[in-house]
Amino acid sequence: MSAIEIEDQIKKLAPHELQQLTDWFVQFAFRRQEEARESEEWADLAIKNFAMAYGNDEPEYSLADIKK
Repeated sequence: MSAIEIEDQIKKLAPHELQQLTDWFVQFAFRRQEEARESEEWADLAIKNFAMAYGNDEPEYSLADIKK
């Protein structure tokens, strides 16, 4: 469905239907924003913990040191 077709369908909604759609969309947008924030927090935590696990005194490993 194209954006124009969606717009046409929205224009046909009754006022109470438009309000319901608006409320749903706002809740959807807030959930997506919260999910993105939470994902970013997990990534930051993972990077922080990874950095703490491997300090400056850790030996360097070459590709030859990695076993298949």
